[in-house]
Amino acid sequence: MDDVDTKDRRNAGERVAVRFHAEALASVDKWRLAQPDRPSRAEAIRRLIELGQTVSPVSSRKGTRQRAAGAAFAKKAAGDQINWLQRESGASEATKTERQRRLTKVPAELSARKPRKGAKS
Repeated sequence: MDDVDTKDRRNAGERVAVRFHAEALASVDKWRLAQPDRPSRAEAIRRLIELGQTVSPVSSRKGTRQRAAGAAFAKKAAGDQINWLQRESGASEATKTERQRRLTKVPAELSARKPRKGAKS
């Protein structure tokens, strides 16, 4: 009987110890309890990994569009905040516009993107 148990453990794969935050474990437990066969936590994690491997990765272009949209939103929000702060100041409209332009302009050192290591040229 010991020979069978040892053989089964060798075929089971490599044991890996992983730490999860409580929120991640709660999410895994919620998912596994919703499954008809109620798998163990370890089996649920294996299944979720397999499911994750079947999904195609997000294209980098979509990520670029999302970052650009986020940057535009942040610039508009900053401009709105600056307008709100300047509303009561006695500055002229030209001064207010110049202040807003200067404060929302992205510095050159932040706007120049450096290529990532291993990125295609």
